Amino acid sequence: MGRLQRKKTIKKKKKKILSEDQRDRMLIESGKDSKSTLANTGFRPLKKDSGALVGNAPRVLKKPEFIEKSIQFLREVKIELKKVTWPPRNQAISFTAVVLILVFIFAIYFGIVDAGLSALVRLVY
Repeated sequence: MGRLQRKKTIKKKKKKILSEDQRDRMLIESGKDSKSTLANTGFRPLKKDSGALVGNAPRVLKKPEFIEKSIQFLREVKIELKKVTWPPRNQAISFTAVVLILVFIFAIYFGIVDAGLSALVRLVY
């Protein structure tokens, strides 16, 4: 029988704080001039309080998009690597030895074939 899963609790969404510039830009992009548009989106305007943000929220510098995507990619790689079934150490070493031996044998074979064909081409010309 499978595991019982807990129901995830629903967390209240935090309202995002907008500066006046962001709010104006949002209104211009939406093509509406009413301030009710902001109320419907869940955003609340930033209060002017001696240039500081409302509450204890620190100012966060936004990372460039490629850094965020790279970090997300590495997180997903880590998750996928946890799903991999890795062979035992002795088996991995023996497989590696077999591959190295076969590569060495094929290198010698193709070296001999190359030398023979180049001698044949010199003979023809």
